[in-house]
Amino acid sequence: MTEKKILFSYDSLLNDLFDFHSSLKSCIDAYFNSSNKKMFQKILEFLISTKITRVIFIGNDFNHFGSFVAIHCLNTASNPQFNFNSEFYDVSEFYDYVLPKKYDDDTLFILMSKSGQSRLVTKIVEQFQLLKIDKNLIWFVTNSPESMNAKHSGFIFPTYVKSEIVHGTKTFQNTVFVIFLISQLLLGRDPLKDENYTAFENISKDLFNFKLNLQNISKKAIDFLGFEFKFLYFIAKGVSQSTANNSVLLNLSLYNIFCESISLGQILPRSLEVSGKNVRCFFLINNEQEELMHSLPSNINSISNTLGKTILISNNNNLVVSLKNNSKIFPISYRCEINALSPLFESIIIQSILLEYAKSINLLS
Repeated sequence: MTEKKILFSYDSLLNDLFDFHSSLKSCIDAYFNSSNKKMFQKILEFLISTKITRVIFIGNDFNHFGSFVAIHCLNTASNPQFNFNSEFYDVSEFYDYVLPKKYDDDTLFILMSKSGQSRLVTKIVEQFQLLKIDKNLIWFVTNSPESMNAKHSGFIFPTYVKSEIVHGTKTFQNTVFVIFLISQLLLGRDPLKDENYTAFENISKDLFNFKLNLQNISKKAIDFLGFEFKFLYFIAKGVSQSTANNSVLLNLSLYNIFCESISLGQILPRSLEVSGKNVRCFFLINNEQEELMHSLPSNINSISNTLGKTILISNNNNLVVSLKNNSKIFPISYRCEINALSPLFESIIIQSILLEYAKSINLLS
């Protein structure tokens, strides 16, 4: 059976993909303007004055996955100023099972929607209005800040993506960054301090420098993987689970590759129903606390020996070095000062590799 071609050219997808750096840089710069700094100060004052006990993140597909970053930050932070119970839901799950039926003044609802006007998001906002929930308890992360639903929220967090060919590519990255900013607010910290701009600028520069060699890395990765695979595992730990889930969504919708996203903790004790010569793996491990890393080399070796060729994407140099002699593992290392923002690097690496794959098998128009 002939593979259905993707209705985009390699050059158009590559140019769009490699615009990620300028898109993120625009987002960073926009948040450090004076109006957003004032808004963040207002939010911190609001959080101090309220009795919020619960924070709920609500989003679709890549927006929902981006919220993993906030959950990770909130659950692993030391000495936070506020202590909220944090939850995250897909929009449909929230609407069906969690949507409040009565007035609620101790829950903060954070909605995430690229368009700002999807059907279920609209119904959720209408219910909030019906219950007369305080607008300041409704925050909106969106690429459409002028949408009617966004205007019904107390605080709007634009993602500042001008354009993208493939839904959820650059928007995923900018959403991850914005959600990280929100997570810092919820910890009682001001993420827009001048010294933080330097840290974000360094990450932006590292992304740009990494981009210069990304095509070469991606071609080597495809030479390593080969072209016979029919199934991909995306195995992740911690905040990298957001990238794994988003990668599955992109690959299913764009490249028609069957995939599964699974955490390292879930895959270790289970038997692998899908394995064999047509299976490949992506392992996503960011540089977590050192005490959590000691067993990873043996775990990754064991899984790669069972499943086959594995691409390891990590900013932990010790882990990369410890696995470099395994012929079934192709390591890709990067540098990211803020571990919670590792998905910025992971997502662009995976997208670039799969784009080279699609080009190699003539899947592009």
